[in-house]
Amino acid sequence: ENLRNEEDAQREDDENGESKEQILKFLKTRLFSLFFRLNTMKVAIPIHYHIIMIAIEGFQLLTLVLGDGTYSSLGPYETSSPWNLDQTQWLIDICWVFRLDRYLRGSYIQFVTLCCVFSFLIASTIALGVLLAWKIRNFSGVFSFVTKILKLLITVLTNLLYIPVLDTFAFGIKCSIGTSTECLELPEGYQFMALYMLVSAVFFGIILLSALLYYDLCMICGGTMAKPHARFKVLRLVSYALIIFSYYFITTNGKIILYLIICLLAGIVLCFVYSQYIPYYNTRICNIRLGVVVTFTSASFCMLVGEFFKSTDQTNSSITMLYYFLTPCLVQIMQLALMKRSKAVAEKTIQQLTNPYQVEMKARMLVLKLEEAKNKQNKSIFVENDEGENEEFQNLQTQTLQEIENTFYEAFKKFPNSELLYLWSGLLQLHIFENYILALVQCFKGIMIANKLDSQYALYHFRRTSESFYKAHMKDDAYDYELFQKARASAQKNDEAVTRSQFYFWAELESRSPKIHKLNKLAGETSTLISVTKSNYERLLKLNSKNTEALRMYGCFLASLNNFSDMGQRYLNKAEVQEEAQKKNMNANLMNSFTQPLSFFDADNAIIQVSADFETMGEILNANSTACRLLSYISAELIGRNISLIIPSPFNENHDEYMKKLHETGNYAIVDQQNLVLYFADKNSFIFEARLLVKVVPNDGHPPFLSAIIKPTYSNYEVILMNSDWIITGISKTCAELFDYSNNKNSEQKIVNLIPTFEELKIKMKEDSGANINHENDRYSLSLNLKLLEINIGEHTANLLKITVQEKKDKGGVGFDMGGNNYSKEETEDEIKPVSTVMPNEQEVAHTDINLELESESSDEKKQAGSDESEGSEDESGEEEESEEESEEAKTVTEESEEDDISGSAKELSESKKQKFTGVNVPEGEDETSLPQNYSKEKGSSGKKEDSEEGDELLDDFEAQSQESQSESEESENSSNESQESEKSSDQSLEEEENDEEDENDGQSAYNSSKSMNSSMASLAQFNKSIKALVSFEFSKTKKYVMRFKITLLLTIVVLIVTSIVTFEIIENSVTLNEELSHYVNLVGNMRLYAQSMSYYSRIISLMDSGIIPSQERPTYFDWMGKDIDDMHEINLRLYKNYELLSEEDQAVYIDENIQTWLLEGGNVRGNKANLFDATSNFILQGFLLKEEYQDQSISLANRRAFYLFRNGNGETLQYLNTSASFYVQTAISDLENEKYTALMLIFVSVFLLSFCAGFAIIPAIRTLEKSKREVWEIFFEIPAYVCRFMKAKCSDRLNILNENQMDLEEQQQEEAGLDEEKAEKKDATKSKDENAKKKRKNNDVKKVLPYDPRQRKVIIAKLLCFFVISIVYFYLIYYTGFEAIGDVLKEEPVHVNWASRRRQLTRGVNMWVTETLFENVTDVGWKYVVPSKQNIGSPLHQANKIINELDYVENSLIFGDEEAGVTFSEIRSEEHDNIMFENACNVPVDRSKSDCETVGDKAMLQGLHSALGMYTTLARSLLLKIQNMSSNRTLTLDEIKNFFMTEDMVLLRDFDNHYLYDPLTKSSSLYEDDYSAHQDEMKIWQNLLMSLYCVFSLLFFFFVYSPMINRIGMDTKNAWSMCTLIPQEYQEDFKKLNAAIKDRRDNFKW
Repeated sequence: ENLRNEEDAQREDDENGESKEQILKFLKTRLFSLFFRLNTMKVAIPIHYHIIMIAIEGFQLLTLVLGDGTYSSLGPYETSSPWNLDQTQWLIDICWVFRLDRYLRGSYIQFVTLCCVFSFLIASTIALGVLLAWKIRNFSGVFSFVTKILKLLITVLTNLLYIPVLDTFAFGIKCSIGTSTECLELPEGYQFMALYMLVSAVFFGIILLSALLYYDLCMICGGTMAKPHARFKVLRLVSYALIIFSYYFITTNGKIILYLIICLLAGIVLCFVYSQYIPYYNTRICNIRLGVVVTFTSASFCMLVGEFFKSTDQTNSSITMLYYFLTPCLVQIMQLALMKRSKAVAEKTIQQLTNPYQVEMKARMLVLKLEEAKNKQNKSIFVENDEGENEEFQNLQTQTLQEIENTFYEAFKKFPNSELLYLWSGLLQLHIFENYILALVQCFKGIMIANKLDSQYALYHFRRTSESFYKAHMKDDAYDYELFQKARASAQKNDEAVTRSQFYFWAELESRSPKIHKLNKLAGETSTLISVTKSNYERLLKLNSKNTEALRMYGCFLASLNNFSDMGQRYLNKAEVQEEAQKKNMNANLMNSFTQPLSFFDADNAIIQVSADFETMGEILNANSTACRLLSYISAELIGRNISLIIPSPFNENHDEYMKKLHETGNYAIVDQQNLVLYFADKNSFIFEARLLVKVVPNDGHPPFLSAIIKPTYSNYEVILMNSDWIITGISKTCAELFDYSNNKNSEQKIVNLIPTFEELKIKMKEDSGANINHENDRYSLSLNLKLLEINIGEHTANLLKITVQEKKDKGGVGFDMGGNNYSKEETEDEIKPVSTVMPNEQEVAHTDINLELESESSDEKKQAGSDESEGSEDESGEEEESEEESEEAKTVTEESEEDDISGSAKELSESKKQKFTGVNVPEGEDETSLPQNYSKEKGSSGKKEDSEEGDELLDDFEAQSQESQSESEESENSSNESQESEKSSDQSLEEEENDEEDENDGQSAYNSSKSMNSSMASLAQFNKSIKALVSFEFSKTKKYVMRFKITLLLTIVVLIVTSIVTFEIIENSVTLNEELSHYVNLVGNMRLYAQSMSYYSRIISLMDSGIIPSQERPTYFDWMGKDIDDMHEINLRLYKNYELLSEEDQAVYIDENIQTWLLEGGNVRGNKANLFDATSNFILQGFLLKEEYQDQSISLANRRAFYLFRNGNGETLQYLNTSASFYVQTAISDLENEKYTALMLIFVSVFLLSFCAGFAIIPAIRTLEKSKREVWEIFFEIPAYVCRFMKAKCSDRLNILNENQMDLEEQQQEEAGLDEEKAEKKDATKSKDENAKKKRKNNDVKKVLPYDPRQRKVIIAKLLCFFVISIVYFYLIYYTGFEAIGDVLKEEPVHVNWASRRRQLTRGVNMWVTETLFENVTDVGWKYVVPSKQNIGSPLHQANKIINELDYVENSLIFGDEEAGVTFSEIRSEEHDNIMFENACNVPVDRSKSDCETVGDKAMLQGLHSALGMYTTLARSLLLKIQNMSSNRTLTLDEIKNFFMTEDMVLLRDFDNHYLYDPLTKSSSLYEDDYSAHQDEMKIWQNLLMSLYCVFSLLFFFFVYSPMINRIGMDTKNAWSMCTLIPQEYQEDFKKLNAAIKDRRDNFKW
């Protein structure tokens, strides 16, 4: 445990130290994987579609230089083009048709829509790319669909929409930093500029990456050579971006000339690149792309020429004709230059080429030449050709291929650091020469020096492609064997991890105070590792289902899991049967091994892996056990050493140089040769003959390696290997014994030292029959046949002497014939020849020694099978019980997949069972077929056909037995309860006897009591089945409650969000209605002003016409009257259309005829009842007629129209207008109250819903899961300590089996437990000894530990409370921001607006009543003479004082507030409004004010509107006081009144009312509306922000807090219950709580 923790800590330090590099590497890998998938999945489109796409892009490019000002005049151009529009307009119109963005450049809304569409496309590209790179891993329908959509998006954004998108964002950046009439009223500011720049940068980054790593959606992007050059594509896109941004951001003098120069230079550079480097592989595409660039360059040049001449019709026409003539000529010239360039590069030598791109062009021209010849040859197939033409084609093909190889061979020397050369060379090797080995080698050479993103990706993509090509064309199982080895290592490692995790689990459970969080962690690790290990073993068996070692490993793993022990036993049985079958057929396999192809999965094959990397060429990477045994080495002695170690001399000399040809030419003669026979040397320098198969195997991102199979031939002759000087360099072991040869590496012996007559017999030995000699040694007298052969391998030549022992006699005279007993003459005619000699199918070799050994082993196995026959019967009964369990239990998905393999193992198991009946005699009356096992009487026959027939009969017998056992198990299930009880009692009696014997032998009472079975307990199989059913039931219940929690919480969040949206909608509607009503209040206030003004105008005009006052301003009053009448008419229409906003009771003022209006008819005044609409309409009509009829005539109040205006403008109509304004105010306030209660009701419903879901779904789900988890841990805490020790010992034994060097985990755990106890004792040292003793006794007696984690429970409660509290706070904030924060403000708005508009009417009323007070006693002019007595308003003086006081009250209430009147202090006035009110009232739009506003009245207006109104009321009071004093003692004469009317104060009073105060009061009234509207907009922003934050918070909490939390709870519960499957069934009586849980849930089980 400590070692593992230290390793983890070291690994974490390493990861933290290189986190930046690892992140970059990870991102690059994901990026490469994304574009590899895009480029690998072919979605070809016809080539003409690609041509159309290039043409559209060309037209879009021309729009950047061709414009007439009607499409966009924001750039450097003026309103017109320098060309003659009559002759070029058609071309301009065609070009701009393809600018898709121009159709949405008409208004601000359209431009925003266009930006949103482009942003959506960019965001979709990023999202799909991330999804494809990180999430979707399999080639499913979703993968295909997402890939196609992403390919389409990238292609469209890179080609069709590149110019429109970039031009749109450049337009936005330009407009955000400067105002122009062409900017569509786009908002200005650096924040908008930053936004446009950010989106542009993201778009440009995606385009550059796509250009570097992805190639367009077209059919020409693959092929022989590769994709178009990425760097030239980037150059084209960067040039377009430079032109677009220059279009908008060149602001210097002569900007059009500078811009055209930039366009011209960009076009020239692109033309040069396309003509010099030819970056496209299709001639048609290259010509079209070049034509587009030439056309743009020609247009830029002609436009530039036009700028240097004056814009006249003649010059414009000349420039137009120049363009029409120049463009096609330039296109034709560039195409000719392109052809000449291609031919020139193809004819140059490597020394004449200046860069790697020219090397690629030369190779491409050669490939095109070869393809043209092939096409010509294919077309002439159906025509009779002479042999000369075919031979000419063959010579051309050979010459061209050789020239391509020489080109790259010399290019590598000249450009050693060009990684792209290795890529192009590898592509040619793969597609032209089909040499995938050299292609892989060239790829990894390029990867070693690659330092640019596009070349790194191209090599990465090519490596993946070439490896896929290799796997697709692989004709053997070398790669599968490599995958098998990796899967085996992974499965073995996971198997050990599972056992280790189990050990820690049982160790923790055994401790006195097990920690629940640690148990949860260990249970989760164990459950995960078990599933991972099972999948690894299944993948292992899928790769090689006949591997007995894999079957045995999987069987042992399953057998170590208590609830899978029966399945594990079946796999073990299958491995045993399969191994027996392999041993039985080994003789036949050995005899036929020369004709069968070598396989990496044969267990008796020696397999060696050799490095093919350039730096470690020939180094042995790995060797299997068979290779170590064959070569007499241990694994550590081989790994890391050169392969020449096992190659005898002289062939091991310069072997590394020979292997390096794999890197130079890709030719390694021994690769992929099935019938090679070579000679190898072991550790003792003895040589042996063996078959050899070498394969190149990809290594998943690393350089490939060589995997070699070495299989001895076991020939009937011995060999001696000699060099050209006849010095012995190798000798077989048996041959050395025959000649008493001392195999010393340092000594050199010639063959004549062993065979003195070698020189005389050399010619004879070279004959087919060979030479016969007699030889004697210390023990034997030998008759030998010698044959001499010459071996040529590469540049080395050696001599091989084959020695066949024909007769062998010992010194005692006993002879052994070693000749043709085992081999016929026909079999020995064709001898085994070394080095790439094809071995005949008829060739067979004797293996006498091996046959003898196998026969002895088979006889021993038969004897053992006969002795174990009785034990086999017991095993069969146990297997019948297992078959009952299989028929009853519900299989999981993995078990169903395993049954396919198990069914095969059952058939093979029949052979082992039937071998137990070997010695059984056939009873009388029965034939041989009735035997359990049927053998053939012909012992000599060993053919495959007989073996297969015998195997089929064995399988039939075993299937019959299995069916009988299955039928017996079904009958036992359907039998009566009495038979079951009798069976149980018999089983229990047998078990009790066994327990008694164990009691007597072991004397362990506690252990034996746990092993004893009660009569009420089920069998082991039934208990096992019950645990599985219990776990399955708890799994389904856990899943159900987890889903209930998620669905309920998600629906709750959705409903809360919807409720909040509805609430905010109610608030917004209320705010909107309040603003509308406030506006109507202001409109009604304007009606009051206009009514008072009509009365005042008619009065002043009548005084002017009577000659009492001067008439200079009479036209001005008539103009004001006309304007007020028009405004009054418009307001009256709006009120008439929307008066229904008021309540039915308040609408009566507009409907019921309760208003008294006064008419003058024939000198008599008559009253008339009317509603408010009729009264105001008559008022408007009389004013209009008065203006139209009497503007040029004198008017007196005796005029019926003037009388109507004067009398009703001060009468009931004015009063009802005041009442109507108050109705609107009350309606607004009452509506706010009603909406407030509605919102409160929704909020209470939401809180109730939240509480309901929490109380009835969310919390119960968690409590149920916690209860289930608590129950399972209570079951585990009940397990006795000796059971834990038993499981620990079992895990420890298995770990020791898996790893011989494994530490003694139990001792280590005991030491850790001792350290924990010492720490606990130190903590409790301060306590008394008695308390410590009591605690120790309690700990020894009972485990006092909570079956749940209190800390985790607190965390869960805190998380749930967090969401509930935040939700409640959120709804409170909804209420607060909707009503508490702005509710009172909303109530104040109509009041403030009403009082603000009333100031205007009161100001006009003060002026009027002061004037009426002055003229009160003038005969036929005064108030009492022209107004009937029915208007009871008192004297004009009284009315004037009343209005003055009211004006002061209204103004002070607006400024300081008045609680009694329901007006509060306004805190939301804007800075502009405060400036008008308290600083400068002249700073308003001028309508009626005079130019001397800032100096009038001792600069009163400069002190603000509030001070000016104060001065105005003070002036009015002063005038009234003067009038009162003047008229108190006497009656004023008309001249005195006229003089007083023209005094400075009276003039100032009229000027304040008519001019200086009119505009500020109008602006102030509108600003009250604007201030409240701005405040409400600000609150809307906060409300939207609040709602957005809550939505984001809720969803983030759900997906990142609550969903992981409930998943963890559910997973912990599942993991804890899954650990029940590891409980040993032998101790089932001790698990009372487990048995109780099974009993309680038995009715819910799905058996």
